[in-house]
Amino acid sequence: MTQIVITANRAREGCVVYLAGAGIWSKNLSDALVIEGKDAADALLSGALRDAAADAIIGPYGFPVSVNNDGITVLSQREKIRIHGPSIQIPSAREKQHVPL
Repeated sequence: MTQIVITANRAREGCVVYLAGAGIWSKNLSDALVIEGKDAADALLSGALRDAAADAIIGPYGFPVSVNNDGITVLSQREKIRIHGPSIQIPSAREKQHVPL
């Protein structure tokens, strides 16, 4: 059976958050509620959409995970990037100022 975690961005500061319980959002994937099956995920996503309507979060959706003794493992590259940040080096302010012509 598919294991799913609900994620979104917190409206206030834009950080990635995970549904940890009814109306509870955490920045830590380890706190996430892991849902078994699409029907259960759809039910929890309905609650997440209410949080979005109340402007607590933005853009909630579910994504597949795997759970083992080491904890929750993200299966998609997209979610790995969201957890760890950009996959490229961000230029420093100094590098941005010096653009060769």
